[in-house]
Amino acid sequence: MQPSFDVEKRTSLERADLSRKGAIDDAIVPLVEHINSQETWYTTSSCSGRVTIYCQDPHNSKKGCRWILVSHVSLKTPDIWSLLNAPGLPPDGYVFFKFEPFIIHVMCKTLEAAQSILQVAVSSGFRNSGITVGKRDRIMLAVRSTHSLEAPVACNGKLLVDVDYITHLVELANTKMAENLQRIDRFTKQLTCPDCKKSRKAEDLIPVKSYSSAQQNVDRQQKAEVTPDYMLLTENILPDLFA
Repeated sequence: MQPSFDVEKRTSLERADLSRKGAIDDAIVPLVEHINSQETWYTTSSCSGRVTIYCQDPHNSKKGCRWILVSHVSLKTPDIWSLLNAPGLPPDGYVFFKFEPFIIHVMCKTLEAAQSILQVAVSSGFRNSGITVGKRDRIMLAVRSTHSLEAPVACNGKLLVDVDYITHLVELANTKMAENLQRIDRFTKQLTCPDCKKSRKAEDLIPVKSYSSAQQNVDRQQKAEVTPDYMLLTENILPDLFA
C-alpha cells in the first residue's frame, strides 16, 4: 500500500535540507511557507534564481563541478573581474558564467490543485512551467521560465574575455535577476491573494493534455508545436518521479 499524500508531505517537510545552502532562499521564503501551509501542495525543491561561476571537470563529467561563485543577488563588475583574475583559476576545462532563473517543484494532491498553481505561474511570466504525473499518480508541478544566460569566460586557466565583456555579462545577469524577482513577487501575490483564489474557478483552469511517450515521439517527428505551459509532461521528462 502506497503512503497517502499527507504522509508523504509530512515526511518530506521533516527531512533535513540537503541543498548546498541548507536553507530556503530569502526571496522565496513567504512563497514556500504559503505553499506548504496548504492541504493540497508541498514543495520538494526550490531556488530563487542565482548567478554562478563554475568549472566542470573535463575528464569526468559525472563528478560534478567546482563552484567558484554562487550569488542570489546582483553583482558588481569589479568583484567578478577580480575573482577571475585571482590565483587559483582551474587549470583544466572551461569556466562558465551562468544565470539561472527561479524554479520551484511542488507536489500536488490532485490534478486540479496542480492546474490552479499552473494558471498563476503562467500568468506571472513563468511560461515554461509544466505538470508531470508519475506511475503512482504522483503529481508534480515545476514552475520555471527560460530567461537564463550562460557563457564561457576562461579555459585551461586562461581568460577568454576582457573586462568589457564581463561588464556586459554582469549587466545582463543583473537585468535578468531584477526581472526574475519581479516575476516571483507577482507570482507570490497572485497565489496568496484571497480575492484571486476566489476568482480561479475550475472551468477557468488551464487545460492540461496528457501525452504518452510514443505520441510525443510522433509529435516531434511531425514537428508539432506543443507549448509546455499546457502540456502534461510524462515519465521521460522527470524520471525521478517514477522510482
